[in-house]
Amino acid sequence: MNIGKLEKVDIRELWKHEQYGFSEWLSKKENIENLNDILGLTLIDISKETYVGAYRCDLFAKD
Repeated sequence: MNIGKLEKVDIRELWKHEQYGFSEWLSKKENIENLNDILGLTLIDISKETYVGAYRCDLFAKD
């Protein structure tokens, strides 16, 4: 187990572009598994930047 120190960061420095940075990072298997654990979900069939009408949804999945 790794124990780290929480530190305040500028989120825009971590992910320069929301679509190509954050959405790409969040959609990785290990991050979806962490999200499932935290939210008590079982997200499957994940797609990124899916059009919903005139807008795009960062992540679209089934529970």
